[in-house]
Amino acid sequence: SEELQWRGFVNQTTLSDIKELDKKHFKLYFGVDPSADSMTVGNLASAMMVKAFSRHGHDVTLLIGGATGMIGDPSGKDAERNLLDFDQVARNKRAIIGQYHQLFSQRIRIVDNYDWFKNIGYLEFLRDVGKHFSLTPLLQRDYIAKRVGAGGVGMSYAEFSYTLIQGYDFYYLNKKYGINLQVCGSDQWGNSLSGVDLIRRKSGKEAHVYSVPLIVNKVTGKKFGKSEDGAVWLDPKKTSIYKFYQFWLNIDDDSASEYLKIFTELD
Repeated sequence: SEELQWRGFVNQTTLSDIKELDKKHFKLYFGVDPSADSMTVGNLASAMMVKAFSRHGHDVTLLIGGATGMIGDPSGKDAERNLLDFDQVARNKRAIIGQYHQLFSQRIRIVDNYDWFKNIGYLEFLRDVGKHFSLTPLLQRDYIAKRVGAGGVGMSYAEFSYTLIQGYDFYYLNKKYGINLQVCGSDQWGNSLSGVDLIRRKSGKEAHVYSVPLIVNKVTGKKFGKSEDGAVWLDPKKTSIYKFYQFWLNIDDDSASEYLKIFTELD
């Protein structure tokens, strides 16, 4: 807990006290949707947080969202995502799994939520999952209210259902592997709570969420990980080694020590 605080990895959690992480052994998962064929520097911040959990002895499962990637996460978006075809999602999954293996030298489990969603029927999902969700709290979530409220651009039923799918991921992993903690970026807080609630309703078990803050560029006030050319990717084919190096070199001096804590394992 001290390292997480020192590195700036503390945001929101359902744990009553963050020091529970020092006393209990948690089985956790962290997910990335294959919306592109590479992770970004922004994704890297969450991955570095997960590595801290792993260093301190917690079991880590990394989830690649083969199913959720077919729909697209609506949180943080002002408009509908363009749907990817099956082949593109498959290519993106392979690329991101390769990056997972580069980042995590420790033994980890990698799972794909398409594996358990591909055989679930629509009526089965409505009865076993949809029945446990009330529309009222879902409509009050910031990213949904922004889209469907007055002046909003609207939201398809597919994107609205995304939070139910992510909630089922947590329930499935809890049931199959005993995973009892989801770690996520701050923009996934609401979606992650869906899993906590579904686990409690269907099995009566306790599960928790831990989120990392959104990393913001203090100079621009915008989400960290953008350059003049757009997103800074981990794949050197998308962001050259030279541009990647220049991105870090050009960080303002006042923020450098903060980013060293987040993006390296230096003590």
